[in-house]
Amino acid sequence: MNHPLYGNFRPHQQPYRSLLLKSNPVAVQNSGGLERVVPDEHSLHLMEEALGLYGRVPVLSPDQAPPAYREDCALIDLELMRLPLDQAGWPV
Repeated sequence: MNHPLYGNFRPHQQPYRSLLLKSNPVAVQNSGGLERVVPDEHSLHLMEEALGLYGRVPVLSPDQAPPAYREDCALIDLELMRLPLDQAGWPV
């Protein structure tokens, strides 16, 4: 429900990256008559692009960041998650 690279922060700048994923499966029968779930192609593409970026650059993990910086980043992450959580019916 939110973009994997939201907030204009790169992996080396932000030790937290929360995502809210929405399940909206489409069942398609294959030739054997069994149903399978087909993912949303656009969302899958966004996730693949983000994973590609994360694989190319160093990622800042929480234990690498000073405590005050971690707290600030956690607050930013929460603020950026407020709208998607509200849209999902989980107001913060």
